[in-house]
Amino acid sequence: IFDAFEAYKVLLQQYPNHMPYDKILDRMFTLAIDVMNRRKGRFLFFPGFKAPTRAVPLFEAIVELAPEWTRSPEAQFLIGQAYETDNDWELAIVAYTATLYRYPLSDYAEKAAYARACNLFFLSEESPIDLHRAQEAWAALTFFINNHPFSDHLDAVKKMRSTIYDRMAFTAFNEAQFYDTKARKPEAALIAYRSFLQEFPHSSWTAQAEKRIQELQKITARQASETGAQATEYDNDEE
Repeated sequence: IFDAFEAYKVLLQQYPNHMPYDKILDRMFTLAIDVMNRRKGRFLFFPGFKAPTRAVPLFEAIVELAPEWTRSPEAQFLIGQAYETDNDWELAIVAYTATLYRYPLSDYAEKAAYARACNLFFLSEESPIDLHRAQEAWAALTFFINNHPFSDHLDAVKKMRSTIYDRMAFTAFNEAQFYDTKARKPEAALIAYRSFLQEFPHSSWTAQAEKRIQELQKITARQASETGAQATEYDNDEE
């Protein structure tokens, strides 16, 4: 298969104006699909295992040779799918992102946007305390909602984004609580709680944060008053 693919590739590179271009590309695409789906390591009754990423260089060659070809968006998308099937989510995300930016008007733009969002969501689920991961997933999910408002995947994407929202809100609320109850820095806690409310006004912890802000405002006002009284007393003593 690989030798045949390479031979077709050489034909297109050396004799582009003397070959049935689309027909050869179709044949190359078929070979790449075959490699992606073929099982290797077969032995006796054992079916072997798939190694979809072996097809990645073939799909990459097609996209490089003919970036404007009709099926090049699909080839770029399948690079991501090959990596995803092989559980290499980082490279899958890169490939899906490339699909979006190279072929934003193709039929594979929505598929790539959804796949990218799902992979980023999965990675954020694997590292729930990683705020950067959560923000990346949030951005990808929001991008999908904004650009594909009539998609069949819309409800699933909104559900994932809600999960990310709650996780980021919980992290931000915990940070404010740290300043409040652990570090015992009411002024820093006030700043953190207010920042939390501005960023997450509809979270499960919003009411709790609002209540604590009112309490901390009274505490800081009382402390300021006591500090002022002590300063006045000190000045009187000096006189």
